[in-house]
Amino acid sequence: MSKTIFQTRRFTRNMKRLPAPGVQDVQAAIERIAQDPLAFESCFVDLAALRVHRFDCMGQPYLLGFTCADDIGLMHLEAVGSRAPTPT
Repeated sequence: MSKTIFQTRRFTRNMKRLPAPGVQDVQAAIERIAQDPLAFESCFVDLAALRVHRFDCMGQPYLLGFTCADDIGLMHLEAVGSRAPTPT
């Protein structure tokens, strides 16, 4: 079953701010998510419906937040952006 993918206004604005190589990295991440959205981690209990995909975009760690309704084949891309690196 193919999924219908919607973008929120926040996601669209963030994509417009990215340079072309960054957009390509995000599009590759979206393709990975579309393959198996449940393979990615969900957030805290309060945001249990929100899932997060961590990936590298132009050499920086990025997060892509999305929600998914598998019963109707619908996926909402909520937000994309850089994050502070985790301390080691």
